[in-house]
Amino acid sequence: AAAEAAGQRVFLNTHYPPYLTYPDEDEHYDNIGEPGRSWLLELLEKHKVEALFAGHVHNFWYHRHGATQCWLLPSTAFVRQDYSEMYRAAPPPEFEAGRNDWNKLGYFIVHVHENGHLCDIVRTYGTSVEPGAPVAAVPDTVTPVHPLMSPVTRFGFDMRQNWLEVIEIPPSGGLDEFDRKRTRNDYALMALMEMGVRRLRIPARDLLDPGHRARLDVLSDLGFLFTLFSFDAPDAELAAAVKGAKGLIDIWEVAQNLSDLHDVAAAALPVAEAAGIDLYLSKLRSKDEMERGGEKYFHMINHGFTPDEDDQIARAAAIPGVKGIVFRVAGETPPAEAVAAAVKAASSHGLKVSLHIRMSIGSPGTAQADEPWVAARVAEALAAAHANADAHVYCDTFSDVDRGYFARQGVVDRLYNPRPAFHVLRHLTGALAAAGTDAWAVKTGATTVTGGTATGTGTLIDLATGQVQPGGADALAKASGPAAWVAGQ
Repeated sequence: AAAEAAGQRVFLNTHYPPYLTYPDEDEHYDNIGEPGRSWLLELLEKHKVEALFAGHVHNFWYHRHGATQCWLLPSTAFVRQDYSEMYRAAPPPEFEAGRNDWNKLGYFIVHVHENGHLCDIVRTYGTSVEPGAPVAAVPDTVTPVHPLMSPVTRFGFDMRQNWLEVIEIPPSGGLDEFDRKRTRNDYALMALMEMGVRRLRIPARDLLDPGHRARLDVLSDLGFLFTLFSFDAPDAELAAAVKGAKGLIDIWEVAQNLSDLHDVAAAALPVAEAAGIDLYLSKLRSKDEMERGGEKYFHMINHGFTPDEDDQIARAAAIPGVKGIVFRVAGETPPAEAVAAAVKAASSHGLKVSLHIRMSIGSPGTAQADEPWVAARVAEALAAAHANADAHVYCDTFSDVDRGYFARQGVVDRLYNPRPAFHVLRHLTGALAAAGTDAWAVKTGATTVTGGTATGTGTLIDLATGQVQPGGADALAKASGPAAWVAGQ
């Protein structure tokens, strides 16, 4: 109260979180029981506490209580293994049933700004030093960027897996025995925040489910941007949901057969205009179209235009109110090449483009497990999106797909721990934030993507490690792995 009266902002640290998921959830080992919970929550509301930081649960969660941002922090010592039930994969033996998942150990650095605060997540991976040991010299690394500060707004992920669901943790017999605890897997959110990736492509289900819809509002305040996708003309329920998402959704992709797109757009356009949303169209692809495009046909659903379909693109462009079209990019096609071709094909018709980057190659039964290929492909996709103002680019795999069709790797595994591609993207968004309006270049394998005139002196960034060193733009060609160069640093 004294701090509030003095005009100071209030941050609260507490061992126990008031609650994990819902303010009225039942009391259990990992929350505060009544009447203490209501008392504390009333204080948060009364004194307009800016943020609450809680420990105890040894896992990461985030929610908002009124105006208060509530951060539940990881531990530097061990992970609470009962919450390993959040994942659809078993921990390997070295993780000791989840307790020793060193990828999830770490701490926060909180940056308090004149308006608001930002949290940097620092993963320690279980490393430690003895008391009194000298501080080891470490190389300079690129500074990561928070989604709210990230200049990368047109690259993101297709969030196919349910990253917003509330999961019930069974009583383990260890710390709880009489009921299940409800919570989310917020390690997806944590990874996105660390990478500075803002743009997310979500299905209509995330607008129609009340819990998911409320969560999107919370995440929007952290800087996330949402593209909606759906099939066919919207029914009354979806139309109402889209209108209610004004200011939350800015792009809406709708797919149907080419012959039906005019009628679908006629139904969707008034809804999109009422919500201030740009309408993009995608067409279902036939067997003949796939084979003409050089792909082998499998009995699977595919959609999106290709750059050589000028007559069909012209038909889509003639539909009133359409702002863009969707392109499908096969795994065999380099993202930068695909972006350039799509922008060229659509811009002559006054359209913007959305590209879906496949992270698999071959048949539905073929597994893709090439980590260097994934890292190079996502970095190239991000760089190409950042270099082209008329293109939004989405990689179709955020978390691994380890079962079903088109098994493939993402940027995090099924335990939502980082893969090499995660680190490459994290360092790349940091590099582009450092570049600002200056020139930059990104090299991924045989492809180099540039922004501005990439010449002269500057800074080289190893995207695998984040290490930086002075260097000219010409030195980028000598990099052995994914690397970036920014001018004037």
